[in-house]
Parts: sequence; C-alpha cells; structure tokens
Amino acid sequence: MKFFIITKETNQLGNRLFQFSHILATSKENNAIVFHLGFRPYHQYFEFSTCGPLPVVPKISKISSRLLVFLFKKLNKYLDKKTKNKRFSSFLPFFPFLYFKSGWNSTNEELSGLIDLHQAAQASAIKNHAIVFFDGPLFQNFPALSKHQTIIREYFTPLNTHLTAAKKIARIAKGQADILIGVHIRRGDYKDFIGGKYYYSYAEYAELMWRIIPLFPKQKVSFLICSDDSPEFSDFPHLNIHFSSGHIIEDLYALAHCDYIIGPPSTFSAWAAFWGKKPYFHVEHPNSLISIDSFSLFF
Repeated sequence: MKFFIITKETNQLGNRLFQFSHILATSKENNAIVFHLGFRPYHQYFEFSTCGPLPVVPKISKISSRLLVFLFKKLNKYLDKKTKNKRFSSFLPFFPFLYFKSGWNSTNEELSGLIDLHQAAQASAIKNHAIVFFDGPLFQNFPALSKHQTIIREYFTPLNTHLTAAKKIARIAKGQADILIGVHIRRGDYKDFIGGKYYYSYAEYAELMWRIIPLFPKQKVSFLICSDDSPEFSDFPHLNIHFSSGHIIEDLYALAHCDYIIGPPSTFSAWAAFWGKKPYFHVEHPNSLISIDSFSLFF
C-alpha cells in the first residue's frame, strides 16, 4: 500500500486545486491513497466534504483515516525539520519515506521550485517509496492530469447548492445573448504581485471587452464579471455586463459555465477553463492583440 500526503495549506484556491489535482492524478498512476492535510477552508464546498473532515482519496474507513491522519501529522512535523532547504529527501534504506518540497519566488515569473512528478527521477523515487510527502504548491504531472481529467473533474464537483447557484448565475448573465464571456478581474493581491504587472484598471478591462465583441459578428455578446474587488456597472458603460455573487466557489464555477473566459494569468480562471472545458485567454498585457485564435482549451 502506498500513501501520498499533501502536508499543509499553500496559497489560494486555484493553486490548491491544481496542486491537489496533479498529485491526485499521479496517485492514480501509483495506486496510492491521498491525504490532504491543508485543503481547508475550501474543503467544505465540495461533495467530498460529506465523507470526512479532510480529503482522503479513495475513501477508507473513518477509524483508519483518523489514525493515519494523526500519524502522518506527527511524522510530517518531524520530517519537515529534517528536510529543511532540501527539495528531495529519501530516507531509504531505513524508512520508506520520500519528502518533496516546492516553492516559488513571487518577485519574478520564474517557478524556481517547480517539481515535475512525470520526470524520470521523481517518478522512480515515488515508485520506490511507500509514503510520499508533498510540501508546497508547485507540483505538476500534465500527462497524468490529462489521462485522468474526467475523474479529476468529477472529484472536484462542488456541493449541489453551490453548483446550482453557479449555473443560475451564468444562465441569467447569458440571458438572450448568443455568447457569454466570463471575465475574471483579479485585483486584491495582484496590486503587489510581480510589481503589479497584472493589476489592470477597470477601464483596461472595459477596453478588452469592447475588442472581444467584434470577434463574434452578428451575435449578441454578454459578459459575466467575477472579481475579488468591487467593480460597478458605471465602470463598464454601454457594455452588457452582469456580476457574479462574490462567493468564491460560485464565481469559479460560474466562470466554468461561460462560453469563453478571459483574465490575467491566474490559476483561478485556468481552473474554470479546465473544469468547464472552455476556451480561455490569459491576458499578459491589457493592450495584447486578441483574436478568436487567442482562446484555447486547457487540454
């Protein structure tokens, strides 16, 4: 039996969803049971929250789950100190433990601590250890994620109350329009992230939206705005816009029910595109050239 343990809370929802998904997909390739010790407070919004206080995939008995969680937390605390500043730590031949640490530098665009679990060295190490710890947000395994994407989408289905609300938001926003464009306006932390590179003004978003409309000639276009800020209708004069509810899960899955998605580079909108299987365009600069070919599917 093999166990994967995601050790702690890292970053915000989008990053945690992708971190969890890449590791979960990798677990499918290794017949491992995954314990996520750091998915709160988002755990409560998904169907799997009905099975226990934290995600365990696949499900095991509650008694076994609680006992293993207790042991893994104690073991993680000990190993975290032993593996300080090391990205890759094996405890063979004495113990079957493997400890990965990833991280990044938010002052630039380099994912300096990215660990690709598909690479031969990582894949071989995982295969040869019974207990694998994952510490940090930057893990990826795109071949496995592509292979198991249907299962991943099913697993990350939100509770019906939130999914129904998200569908309703998107349905009302589309109304009589032919095309609904989801617009992710991320402001909050982006004011300082990479020197504010992706901190666009409402006027810049409005200009982007005006440039999207001609991409759909003879079709009526509506926009659904999801934001961590407080935009108003007056910020987007003469555009057919609607605002989402402001609930993080409803915003995310309402975006997933749009026909197209735009926004600054962000795992939040990328997740909506992945889960909803919708074309998306990450705007690297507000004056970026945009065409229908700018939009692409995640897979």
